[in-house]
Amino acid sequence: MINEGKSPIIFGDGEQTRDFTFVKDVAGANLLAAESTVTGVFNIARGSRITLNKLVSKIFDIIGSKNIKAIYQESRPRGHQA
Repeated sequence: MINEGKSPIIFGDGEQTRDFTFVKDVAGANLLAAESTVTGVFNIARGSRITLNKLVSKIFDIIGSKNIKAIYQESRPRGHQA
């Protein structure tokens, strides 16, 4: 989407944070869990948060885009899962 020159949509002010985890790390954790005898619920995370605004800014820097701007829309209701 952004790499096609389209503006990303951010719900809210973009200052909400997320802990994005590389998919390869999640896959590796699942493989380890499948081979383990330990049971329970485990959260897989990187332990590092970033705001959506900073993430979009980093993506713009990586692709060299100076003309694309994020579109901000009203926050979604709490509990909404995309």
